[in-house]
Amino acid sequence: MTTYERNEVVKRGVMGVLGISLVAVATACAGMNHEPQSPEETPSEALATEEPQPSEPTSEEQSAESPDQGATQSASSEDLQQALQVVIQDEALLSELKLGEPGRFPLKISGSEVESGLKLQAHTEAVEVVGQQVDAKTNPVLVFTEIDLNAKQGTFKYRYEIEGVRGTSHVFKNEAGVWELQSSRVTGY
Repeated sequence: MTTYERNEVVKRGVMGVLGISLVAVATACAGMNHEPQSPEETPSEALATEEPQPSEPTSEEQSAESPDQGATQSASSEDLQQALQVVIQDEALLSELKLGEPGRFPLKISGSEVESGLKLQAHTEAVEVVGQQVDAKTNPVLVFTEIDLNAKQGTFKYRYEIEGVRGTSHVFKNEAGVWELQSSRVTGY
């Protein structure tokens, strides 16, 4: 066998391996899209790759809550209180609030979605919920500008104008039903 013939054999072998790899990738993609990927695939073959549709749930199944349903359920007042407590306890936020300075403690919070009856604590003191009429530019008030909370997760956006700080905290309810801080970002402006 000549060198040219050996090179051709190697080239065909490499092309064969690449071809098999491309077929595997195309097959995997076809399974994900549930659409025909080549002109040779007939509509009946495409249907065979689709997952079966669930049957209508029974009344017993309808009454039972699925794990994903909690994400669409609205949050209760208790969820708001517990999730907000987790946000307020975030050390990254607490350090920016400078609660040790005169007039900063106890922490005062405000926001259109912050209920007045909430029982929250920052360090060992109760947090005061103040009305939105308080000027946050001259008074140390943590203002929650946006709260997007359901029964399983939430996002809290806030600002603390006296220090020129704003931030976002993401929380979630774990499997034990306890709210936890997933992430937070506090920045100056």
